[in-house]
Order: sequence, then C-alpha cells, then structure tokens
Amino acid sequence: MAITNSTNFTSTTNQTSVNYTLPTNYISINSTTFNTTLDNLTFFANQNKITLIELAIPIEVAILTYIVLKCFGKSGQKFAYSYCLLLAYDFTFEIAFLIYNSRVIESLFVPSLFSFTIPTSINFVAGLYILYQTGNNCLEIFLKSFMCIIDIRLLQLFQNQYEEYQNVILWLSGINLLIEDIPQLVIQILYKTNTYGFDIIPFMSLILCSIVIILGLLSRLYINMGFTRAPAPIPIAYPPEKDIEEDDSEATRYSSDTTHHMKTEWGM
Repeated sequence: MAITNSTNFTSTTNQTSVNYTLPTNYISINSTTFNTTLDNLTFFANQNKITLIELAIPIEVAILTYIVLKCFGKSGQKFAYSYCLLLAYDFTFEIAFLIYNSRVIESLFVPSLFSFTIPTSINFVAGLYILYQTGNNCLEIFLKSFMCIIDIRLLQLFQNQYEEYQNVILWLSGINLLIEDIPQLVIQILYKTNTYGFDIIPFMSLILCSIVIILGLLSRLYINMGFTRAPAPIPIAYPPEKDIEEDDSEATRYSSDTTHHMKTEWGM
C-alpha cells in the first residue's frame, strides 16, 4: 500500500522509498492516484458485478423505452418518458445517500440535506399551484403532487394538460439544475475524494446525477439551437408580392411547427 506524506511528498512502499521533487513529484502522485482509483474501481466492479447489473436495469429500460417509442410509438414525448424515468430513479438514490452515506463525512451532511430538501419543497409548492390552477380534482392533485416532489419535470408527461405552464416548468427545471443536480454532483465528487474505495449507493448516485445533468443540458441545447428550415432561394423572376407573403407565412409556420415538435419530443 502506498503511503504519501503531504508535507514532503515522500512515497513509501514495501519495496522502495523514493523522494520526489517538482514537477516529477506532481506527475508521479497523480499517476499513482489514478492507478489506485482504477484498481479500486476494477475490484469494486468484480466484487459487485451482479448487483451493478441489476441496478443498471432501470437505465437500460429508459434507453429501450426511448428506442421503442422512437421506432414504433406515436407519442411525441419520446425523450420525456425516458428522462422522467431516470429522474425518478435518481431520486431514490438521493434519498438512500442522504440516509446511509451523508454522515460518513460530517461536513457533507448539511449540504446534502439542503440540496435535497430545498428543491423538493420548491417543486412541491410549485406543483400544487399548477395542479390547483388547472382545475384537477383532489385525488389527482394528491397523486401528482408526489410526482412533483420527485421532480417538477415529471409534469412534462402530461404536456397537453399543463401546456400553459410549460415555461414555468422549464424555468423550475433550470433552477433544479443549479440548486439540486450540480450541488449533488459536487457532493458526490467530494465524497469520493475523501473516502477510500467505492460503495454502491454513492457510486450509483454519481453515475445517475451525471447522466441527468448531461441529458438536461443537451435537451436545452437541442431546443435553443432552434433547428429551422433554411429560407428558400429568391427566384430570378420575382413573383407577385402576395405570393411572397404567402411563402414567408408558410416558412414561419414550418419553423414554428418544427420548434414545437422538438419541444414536444424533449418534453418541453
């Protein structure tokens, strides 16, 4: 086992003792750390391969759901169903980490608690307001409010019913990214850098949190790029002004329909 002294940067093993000097010291320490982390990850994967395969099933189901809907489904919200499934799965590991692992490093407990309770409270209050304003019955409000606790973005599954509040949900999803997803990712990274080896719950939390953030950013980028049809070239013989206006109107409708289609598919 390698023992590294942070003061004089001395690395001692059971075979040799080597004193490093900068910049060789910096490179050697980081190389050793990387190799140790890789060895720990390999050992962890070998020891828990059956468990990891089982825990990966919901992720595989989410991917398969998107593929099936893309190929055979008539629903426009192909991405939204898969993404919301991942959000719900990530939420379960957030709870598990808060209960079982957040106190392993005491300094991470309060940030973990805040990054979980504050977004959850915001989602719940905003969800209740949207559900109440859209005239849902009490039972529907009760059931869907629990969906909002998991994540306000789960209301994207009912896009036609809450189309009026899609911009509100979009803004709240951005807030969730800033005060929940990114802090959770930072907490998981700090947890890993301050502990030895790997554990199932923190490892899965890190993976799922990374996937949720990446997909969330990609969905925003995909929509904001605004894929629209390029305007048609102007003909040499100009048609009457009325025809030009009709063509412009048609192109505008096409652009609007294309943007709406992308937003629908990505659950916006």
